[in-house]
Amino acid sequence: MALTVEDGTNVANADTYATIAEARAYALKRGVTLPVSDSTVEAYMIEAMDLIERLNFQGERRYLQDQPLEWPRSNVWLHDDVLDQDEIPQLLKDAQCRLAMDRHNLGAALQPNGTGREVLSESVQGAVSVTYGATGSGTVSPVFNVALALLEPLLANAGALTLRRL
Repeated sequence: MALTVEDGTNVANADTYATIAEARAYALKRGVTLPVSDSTVEAYMIEAMDLIERLNFQGERRYLQDQPLEWPRSNVWLHDDVLDQDEIPQLLKDAQCRLAMDRHNLGAALQPNGTGREVLSESVQGAVSVTYGATGSGTVSPVFNVALALLEPLLANAGALTLRRL
């Protein structure tokens, strides 16, 4: 299955803002090599989109009902200037690529079902022992700081959002 890239013209069935090649280049510049399999990277990109598409962006969807994704948008301000209503901001593409890279580095879903603190085993034999799922830690939901920093200027509620695994 190939990704269908939104280029700002309201592409039918669009499911991504960035290409696999862009994701690979983004990761490589940061010293990360994504999997060789394009289908695996595609899955990471779609998972990143699932997270991004839940956010509350500035402005309004340009094509309203016919538009498959949140972008393109009108009435969006970036660095004291209004973006072209057909523009897909590089910050948005970079955030998607970053989340795909984070997905690869995590080795776990960006939005897993559960908290990551599921009990895998328990035993009581003189001492209590509990083993939690692989994503369990002192922090139940890690924050995706870099992706959030990239997206923050595009958000309607900038500064009030934390991008977490749910």
